[in-house]
Amino acid sequence: MAPSLHINNLSKLYRGEHNVLVGLHPLEATLSLQKLICVVGKSGSGKTTLLRLLSGLEESTSGTFFVDDMDLDAVQQSMAFVFQEPRLLPWLTVRENMAFSKYGGITVDESTIDYYMKQLGLQQYGLFYPAQLSGGLAQRVALGRAFCSKKNILLMDEPFGAVDAITRRQLQNEQQLQRDLYELYVKESMSIVMTTHDLQEASLLGDIVIVINLNGNHEIVENPIVKDERWDEDVHVLERRFTFIEKLQSMIAND
Repeated sequence: MAPSLHINNLSKLYRGEHNVLVGLHPLEATLSLQKLICVVGKSGSGKTTLLRLLSGLEESTSGTFFVDDMDLDAVQQSMAFVFQEPRLLPWLTVRENMAFSKYGGITVDESTIDYYMKQLGLQQYGLFYPAQLSGGLAQRVALGRAFCSKKNILLMDEPFGAVDAITRRQLQNEQQLQRDLYELYVKESMSIVMTTHDLQEASLLGDIVIVINLNGNHEIVENPIVKDERWDEDVHVLERRFTFIEKLQSMIAND
């Protein structure tokens, strides 16, 4: 049985414009791990703040979270973070950045690096330095570095936001690639919590979707489309996907 992430009244609030409280309003949730969880909502609703609280990059105003039978330090040590910007080390090559976890004492198998370089279209860039890469290529390296880290939980803040349009379509629509990634993090007891502003992206990738709202009325819904049908072009699947996207839109629009 997969462990669960328990989020108890977790919030991070501060005074914004006109002295209005902004940030992440209290969130209560129990989420089964070994799933891909998408977090959606309007700008300023607290999507990124949620990831930063989980990772320990920020302290909460209230509330706690834990994973079954793990203390907080152990939970956060099991996490890797992919930021909106790549944050690559400029003095390391692409391949060295992908293997960076080994400098923290984590063994990174060369075949694992090869696999992700191939999946992310980076084979020919192994000896390049970050300054030689486009924004999309740099973000692909950041994604690969996270998957190579062997962490159990990957926190991804708009991970496809900096990826060029062609690669973005390949990452989302290439069924075999998505299945490979999904099966890998399940096989290795990995989980992904990912923010996105793109509801179509959430409907394709998310097993569970958390709708974070500015008024604190957060909602959690399961994707009605099973993973094996997620990228099917069958008209009935497309209709269900469209209905799911409309449902997510209404949850956000009612904020």
